[in-house]
Amino acid sequence: MTSVRHSARWAATARGREARVLLTGVAKRIPGAQSWWQRGKQTGGTADARYCYTVWLRHLSVLMEYGAPVPDHVVEFGPGSTIGLGLAALLTGTKRYFGVDISPFNDWERCVDVVDDLVELVARREAIPDDAEYPAVLPRLGDYAFPDQLADGRLSAALGRADALRDELRGGGGERVHYIAPWTPAHAVAQPPADVVISQATMEHVGDIEGAYGVMFEILKPGGMSSHTIDHRCHHQATAWNGHWAYPDWAWRLGGRSDLLNRHNASDHVEAAGRVGFEVVDCRRTFRADGLPRRRFAPAFRGMSDEDARTAASLLVLRKP
Repeated sequence: MTSVRHSARWAATARGREARVLLTGVAKRIPGAQSWWQRGKQTGGTADARYCYTVWLRHLSVLMEYGAPVPDHVVEFGPGSTIGLGLAALLTGTKRYFGVDISPFNDWERCVDVVDDLVELVARREAIPDDAEYPAVLPRLGDYAFPDQLADGRLSAALGRADALRDELRGGGGERVHYIAPWTPAHAVAQPPADVVISQATMEHVGDIEGAYGVMFEILKPGGMSSHTIDHRCHHQATAWNGHWAYPDWAWRLGGRSDLLNRHNASDHVEAAGRVGFEVVDCRRTFRADGLPRRRFAPAFRGMSDEDARTAASLLVLRKP
């Protein structure tokens, strides 16, 4: 009897949460409600230098596993409220960084503070902050030591340009720091080819993922690589972590959730990247055993594989032939 009551309470809680999500989305369609809703909200970006440092060095370490050198030119899609990843890249030897976003979220003043903290971390050759400090951050590594491939000469030169980097930030960008928001595919024509394209928990929010991977393919130089961590969870839109796949399309659209989360699974991303010409070097999956079974998904999502239904996050590594 206790388990039946517990199941009933859980179902009622789930229905209540999903109803609130739906009603919130409907309410936000009232004229003026969207701007009120966004007031005071920030993106997932951060001014925590250690977070920026670990995310950059984790991506770089993975790319170097597959033979990539320290890149001269890095493009980041969706940096959020600071371009801290790009600053970490510049202070470890990258020569040029482009941060591109749909809206101008970057806080230039906070970026100067991030540089100060990053300089100390790089100067000490600080080990990459690991899973004990950032348990939710991907990609995960087997070794969190500071990368040996980052030569002392290159690091010294990068650190020696820290004052010039601060000056660029105070001026809203310059020779090495480029921030474009709102960015459109037309900007890709004007920028030089990139060695590396990176995104961190961004591609789950992109409506046209094949179009986005196509733009990345276009801006990379031949042999260039791309690394993306993708969060396939519900983003608080359901009680179960994979409950977003239980909404029928009409309810998801009516609730305004399609602007928040695209609901593509890991295989969708692999296939979209392959169709535009990328070689899929790796797709590392993070699995969860809990959540809804596939039979509880909406009909449009029941056909996904068990592997995709259990993939809560993935790391996609791509190469342009």
